[in-house]
Amino acid sequence: MNFPLNEAIEFNGQWWLPSREGGEPPRIWKPGVLTWKNRDATLELFSPLTETRGSVIALQERRYPAIHGISTRSEHVSILDGLSIPAGFNFGSAGLLERETVRSSWVAVGAHVDETTQYGELRVRVPGLDLWLGRANVTSDYAAEQTGKPATVVYKVALLPSEEMHIKAEPLTVSFEIGSSHKWGTGKIRVDTSAWLRIKSPTPNSLDWLLEQFGKVSTLLTLIAGAPMGPDCLIAKTWDGTDLQVLVSLSDDKTCDLDEPFHFFLTRPATGCDLCVLLNRWFDVNRDVGQISQLARGVLSSSDLWLHVEFATLMQALEGFHRATMDGLYLPEEEYEPYKKALISAIPGSAPTGLRDALRSRVRYGNEKSLRTRLRELANRIEPDVMSLLMGGKPEIPGAWVDTRNQYTHWDGDVGPAILQGIEMHRASVRMRLFLRVLYLHLLGISPEAMLKALNGANRESQYLLQLNAVLHHQNNPESQAGGFMSITVQDP
Repeated sequence: MNFPLNEAIEFNGQWWLPSREGGEPPRIWKPGVLTWKNRDATLELFSPLTETRGSVIALQERRYPAIHGISTRSEHVSILDGLSIPAGFNFGSAGLLERETVRSSWVAVGAHVDETTQYGELRVRVPGLDLWLGRANVTSDYAAEQTGKPATVVYKVALLPSEEMHIKAEPLTVSFEIGSSHKWGTGKIRVDTSAWLRIKSPTPNSLDWLLEQFGKVSTLLTLIAGAPMGPDCLIAKTWDGTDLQVLVSLSDDKTCDLDEPFHFFLTRPATGCDLCVLLNRWFDVNRDVGQISQLARGVLSSSDLWLHVEFATLMQALEGFHRATMDGLYLPEEEYEPYKKALISAIPGSAPTGLRDALRSRVRYGNEKSLRTRLRELANRIEPDVMSLLMGGKPEIPGAWVDTRNQYTHWDGDVGPAILQGIEMHRASVRMRLFLRVLYLHLLGISPEAMLKALNGANRESQYLLQLNAVLHHQNNPESQAGGFMSITVQDP
């Protein structure tokens, strides 16, 4: 039985604290209910695991590295890194009763584990991955009616082999597996396909480490696919070979809801690259862009950000990409040193201390490239045809992007005509989203031809870009018939 991360489930059972010496568990079991809901675990105990004694201090924190339990369904359950929340005391005819609530974002079902448990494998089900991989495993054959035999339709589900890929930068193997589930009854049959990602380590590692490796792969898939590629089910294998279900709250837990291959920005076949090569390139560059790519993934996977927050976050993600992948100085430090000394020495000695310190700070960072320069250098990395399509004309970054960001970062109250607001800020963000995605695809080595095809594709963001470009074109060329799909004329009777 699989436990999806996005579904609620309850475990009624008995709970106890494991012996820290590794001996037999204590026989003081506490009845309670563990609820997994909204990617969060809550254990409600009818009596506390650790009874309160002595002085009671408000907001005193109590943590449990591990809590073990056995459910009424005879399941071994462990709660990891639990935080006790005081539930208070009740006074009544039965005397003094103390309850306890424990919150956690880690639950393991199928074995008793703790924070020291080592693992060798993690399997993750990723919604939409089967479509993105482009490995169809359901086909149909039609046989026409023959004498004495009716026409027939035969559906076939192929048991496709796993694709195993070795990562050189880390001691691990990444495998892609296509599976299926079947339901049938009188007059109906249903087949659902799904794809699993397997992360396997040749040495024992923590569950945190395996989830970190999955996060890298998931971020890569999200950047290419144009949709969040988070997990909805996780199964870990301990180093001694025990399988267990993992319920965990992840920052990258948004899942894909696309139902057709053409809705993706780029599918695996459309990249024109070997997936193993892409994975190894990504793990190679992850040392430089791993942290900033999380910001990119977060903003690209979000659809409900406030307009100004989205704009500012996209600009920060673009600037961070430049800082992580390109030289950020106008001159080498040693060549800039004479300029710095000359500028600092030119500060009048009569300047107030605060002003003098502020000027020195500006001189110290004066060798760092401006945001305008960084964006121009990023644009120069991309093929002009791709940039022209992204910007709707000249392959250049609009100056209004920088002016707007600077205005909101260093607010002076003077909102000039070059500052983007309202719908224009939204339209700029649409272009910035695609520009940011294209930069990561370029870093991976995906060809300009594949990018152009994606930007002209049927995915939602590209279709919006084409509409914006058509509107901009007709604003600049009112007489143009480009993009027209019909003509309506009226004849006088």
